Amino acid sequence: MPERTYLITPGPTPVPPEVAAAMARPLIHHRSPDFKLLLEQTLAQLRRAFATEQEVLLFAGSGTSAMESAMANLLSPGDDILVASAGNFGDRWTKIARAYGIEPRLHAQPWGEALDPAAVAAEAQGAVAVYITHSETSTGVVHDVRAIAEALRPAGALLVVDAVSSLGGVSNGFPLAELRGPDKRARRSRDARLARGKIRWLVGRCDRRRAFRVRTD
Repeated sequence: MPERTYLITPGPTPVPPEVAAAMARPLIHHRSPDFKLLLEQTLAQLRRAFATEQEVLLFAGSGTSAMESAMANLLSPGDDILVASAGNFGDRWTKIARAYGIEPRLHAQPWGEALDPAAVAAEAQGAVAVYITHSETSTGVVHDVRAIAEALRPAGALLVVDAVSSLGGVSNGFPLAELRGPDKRARRSRDARLARGKIRWLVGRCDRRRAFRVRTD
């Protein structure tokens, strides 16, 4: 039996004993009525965690995969987007965009600063989407997503938020029911939710005709 290790990182995080015990229960078949019930209950609880009545997408993959899906399924090469960043994980949005053939406009602030909502909104004019990180774990700064969403309303851009390390663990959350934005959030299981890794969630709140358009390129 390996010795107990202590994780002192933004993620993965230590798993509570009750979570580890639940995951040690016997597997159930993924096409069985028991699994269908479990999935329905899980999605309902995730909607409560996201404070939304919108659909939550549940899939296996890394935190990066959730971020990639929020890029690949919302945009096409050549789309005009803005990435607002003040840290390492905010910068990752730029790398992902370029991997999908999109050269984003950048709003960069010094690491350790909180994003300025008015400045982000001013640079978002004409953009179809704005990508930000909620909790920037490379600096410890939590950006004010509520204020950014409100500032972006006149611009009409989609707001996509990396909430990998914040949802469920940060007091100034951002229920989708209260805001026009954020329009899409990416989340993983092993950070603030204190669960095993490799489970990812996405939730969207936007005009499906605009955000979930069919890719024809």
